[in-house]
Formats: sequence, C-alpha cells, structure tokens
Amino acid sequence: MGKSRRLATVGSVQCGTGADARVALQMRHFIMLLSTDWFWPFWSEIGLDVDTATKLKIREGCREIVRDVIAHVAADEISDFECIDWSPAGESEAKLRFERLLESLKAKPAVSAVAENWIAENHEDHMGATLMLRLFTHELIEAAETEVHSVPDFSIRAKVADAIMEYEIDPSQFEDIAMKSATTWDSYVRSLFEAIPDEVPPTALATYLQPNVRIHRAKVLWNRVRDRLSANQQNDLLSWYRAMAKTRMPLDPVPSFVREHVNRA
Repeated sequence: MGKSRRLATVGSVQCGTGADARVALQMRHFIMLLSTDWFWPFWSEIGLDVDTATKLKIREGCREIVRDVIAHVAADEISDFECIDWSPAGESEAKLRFERLLESLKAKPAVSAVAENWIAENHEDHMGATLMLRLFTHELIEAAETEVHSVPDFSIRAKVADAIMEYEIDPSQFEDIAMKSATTWDSYVRSLFEAIPDEVPPTALATYLQPNVRIHRAKVLWNRVRDRLSANQQNDLLSWYRAMAKTRMPLDPVPSFVREHVNRA
C-alpha cells in the first residue's frame, strides 16, 4: 500500500509544500546537494573548484545545516517523522548559515557565484537557448546551412570543433546515480523528500542539477570558442546561429552569457 499524503506544520515549520517548492531552485536545495556523497565527484560540473580539504569541510558544514535547519521533526495522525522545512524563514536561516560557513572557510569567492547561479539562472537559458546552441554547434561541425545564410568558413568550424569537450556523464544520468547511492547520508537525504509523498520527489536534487550542468558546460564551451576566435569571427558565428534558428523557431539561440561577452568584445 502506498504512503498517504502528509501535510504537517509544527510552529513555523511547513512540511507540505504545494507547487512552489517543486519549481523553485532554492538555496536549501544547493546546500543539500553539496551535503551528499553521490555528488562529491561532480562538483566541477557546476563550476565548483576548491581544494579537497575545504571541500570536505563544506560538505560537513552543509550536513550540519541540513540536520539543524532544513530537517525538522513533524507529526501527523500516524507518527512522528522528519521532513524538510519549506518555510521562508527556514530558507533564510539556511542561507545565512551557509554564508557564514563559506566565510569561516574563506571559500566565498569560489562558491558564492556558483550558488547564486543555482538559484538565479536566466529562465531563457534553462529552457531553450543553451540546448539550441548545443544542437546548432553540432550542425555547424557538419557544415549545415540555410537557404539565405551560408555556413561559416572552415577556419571557424575547425576552431569550434577543437573547442568541443567530451564528457563521460550525461546530465540525465544524475538521477540514477543519486537514487542508487547506498550511503547512510544519501539514504537519509532521500528520506526527507520521501516523508511527504506526492510533493517534491527524492530525485529533485538531481533533476535541478541537470540544467545547471548543461548551462555550465555551454559556458565552458563558449569560453573555449572565444579563446580561439577573433571578435569578427565570433560575430559571424553568432549570426549563423541566429539564421539557423529563424528557420525553425522564433527564439534567440544565443544565451545571455554569450551575448554579454560578445557585446563587450
């Protein structure tokens, strides 16, 4: 028999979330992600670059925040159980504790920008432009062209091809990696999501991770392309991307982080 839906409130702790927590990329999600064992090998996938000793301290600090702030004991008509406090006050307290942790470790420069991107990435980049840029980049290598806009010259295509990186893990695999992790801590984190059936699923952290990884990989690719192309070549390349997009959909395929770099060039 499946679990019944729980909605429990203890003081200011709100364990039933409704739709908001399912779509919000909140700071507590980021803290919980950094606390896990399964994500340990993949910090660089979202641009986190810290030494191992600091990384360990951040993970342990995030676990303390999860235990002390994010997880709360609630009760329903059946039993007591631990759940996630989705209240605004809980979010604020978790964010404050996380900022203090980074300050104590002198890790704010390395982590804060990544954390802010986690909760504030441009919706356009999440939903369309980054995936379109990836698709058109592969078509560029294959020398695809439109009826009104020829493909960029070979030197541009060759440099873009040289900039492409191969990855062992596709972002869609993170859910499976997260769910198969059998460590005590990862099982505990999953249980916090499972405490309220039909709310935020236990795969949520991996699901929220996917667009962030894709965007980070697109940024890495564009930085590598930018290092290889002149300003004029960059503009020629972006013009081709836009020409390709016009033949299919009315969406600019160039993410904001690319436009900002080119506009400043």
